[in-house]
Amino acid sequence: MKLKNLIALAAVAAVAAPAFADLSATEDLTSRGGDLVKNRWGECVTVNANKGLRDCGVQAPEPAPPPVMEMQREVITLNTDAYFDFDKYNLKPAGKQALQDLAGQLNQRGANIQKITVVGHTDSKGTDAYNQKLSERRASTVANYLAENGVPSQLIEAYGQGESHPVATNKTAEGRAQNRRVEVNVDGLVERQVAQPAPAAQ
Repeated sequence: MKLKNLIALAAVAAVAAPAFADLSATEDLTSRGGDLVKNRWGECVTVNANKGLRDCGVQAPEPAPPPVMEMQREVITLNTDAYFDFDKYNLKPAGKQALQDLAGQLNQRGANIQKITVVGHTDSKGTDAYNQKLSERRASTVANYLAENGVPSQLIEAYGQGESHPVATNKTAEGRAQNRRVEVNVDGLVERQVAQPAPAAQ
């Protein structure tokens, strides 16, 4: 009888052994960055499998929200006295060089640019009709030169507003010089990081 009991106990122990072995299995302890954790003697620290940090209730931080793209307008004002001779719409050499530099800057921004609007303006000297035509020709000259230097022409729109939109008085030479201008309005997408929401109160 005792022999039978011993045999039965041995069989139960053999079946249960794998289960207890699984419970005592160990694994190397790693940091959150995936590095092995070692003690002061340089030995790897081991823990029971499926224990340690993964069962401590520590949650990984929420990932930062992806940046969003938003539309912004940049206004670049070109003083026409530096770009054109008096009463002319052909570019000076200095004006050509300045527009080449501007085209290089715009080309660097590439696909982020959505639209470029070139607007010509004059002072109040001369008739309304004459100033309107001169502002249109100067705007077209700037737009065409930008296109010749690599800026996609399909993104460029050009028109003139004559003397109708002054930014300074036309009663002084200084004011009239400010009004003789070509404005390049660049509408483009810029990347903006969305603020991460504050963690909920515990």
